[in-house]
Amino acid sequence: MLSWPGDNLVLHAAVEQCGAGDILVVTTTSPSTDCMSGELFATALRQRGVRGLVIDAGDRDTRELRELGFPAWSAAVSAQGTVKTTGGSVNVPVALGGQVVRPGDVILADDRWA
Repeated sequence: MLSWPGDNLVLHAAVEQCGAGDILVVTTTSPSTDCMSGELFATALRQRGVRGLVIDAGDRDTRELRELGFPAWSAAVSAQGTVKTTGGSVNVPVALGGQVVRPGDVILADDRWA
């Protein structure tokens, strides 16, 4: 999923398209540490059977995510909120951490963000 920095409107659409076994990969058109996801998104993703979130932006509610048992890897932990004004793209190749990730790719993540 590709989003504008500081705008999580398209993340709402991406959640609706996720299915069991998916990992949601999110990046922005330019660097951002703004919080785009947290406990509410994780709960919605978990209910859909999503196995985790990799986001090249900010995330929050890290304690709650651990308590939910929902794996989330983020570039930052931030409480800076976002707007919901600009669309983005779902199910497209994105560049993240120096790698291109395409829909359907196998994702392997550990505790180290490179």
